[in-house]
Amino acid sequence: MSTSFTIHSSRPSDDGERVYFTVEANAAKSSGYISRSALDELAGGHIGNLRDVFDKHRDQIREAAHLKWIMNQSLDPIVLISDDF
Repeated sequence: MSTSFTIHSSRPSDDGERVYFTVEANAAKSSGYISRSALDELAGGHIGNLRDVFDKHRDQIREAAHLKWIMNQSLDPIVLISDDF
């Protein structure tokens, strides 16, 4: 069975501690977010604008979210932390 898995519609939280995103897997929508510490890990300590970091590392974020979804397809939200990278 083929699996379609995408993430889109990133938006930083008001407090700057995470970036929310929408997950679409096999035509079903759910939500997710990545923590600021995970974005910092991806950016090598040079975090800058959260949305820019998210966009630059979108493929890695999608891969990590997909791995969590494979392990538990009922996760909502899918939460990514620094240990996921």
